[in-house]
Amino acid sequence: MLGLILSACHSGDPVLAHVGDETVKASELKARYKDLPAGTPRNVRKEDLLNGLVVEKLYAAMAQKEGLAMGVYVQRLMSTEFAVSNNEIAAYLKSHPKDFSDKPDRSRYVRSVLMSSKFNAWLAKAKTSIPVTFDVAAVKSLDLSK
Repeated sequence: MLGLILSACHSGDPVLAHVGDETVKASELKARYKDLPAGTPRNVRKEDLLNGLVVEKLYAAMAQKEGLAMGVYVQRLMSTEFAVSNNEIAAYLKSHPKDFSDKPDRSRYVRSVLMSSKFNAWLAKAKTSIPVTFDVAAVKSLDLSK
């Protein structure tokens, strides 16, 4: 693995992360930054963009593991593992009555909280199946504006 990192650094396109057998290179992160929609604040954290790329690679790796196209796999996740029922929302609101009392559409906020929690659980599970490592020094030294 060290050889891969060193060879990538010498090529001028350092590897920022490994996701199983796949890599995320500096050029991919720079392209993602460059392609941000108009109006997106340019002070977006490169770590957040990198995490997005890592999640995409995890989706692809998990889909491949299950013999599915990535789109089919993600659609299945959305309709099963990430799905939030009305009963779950009601139970959460009942157990947290003050947390969302000032929100006009409390159900939408709670759905978002619960989906985020389910996504994080999936992410932790996926990372136990597909190893993910970061080259923190390479990420810190990367200048997205160049």
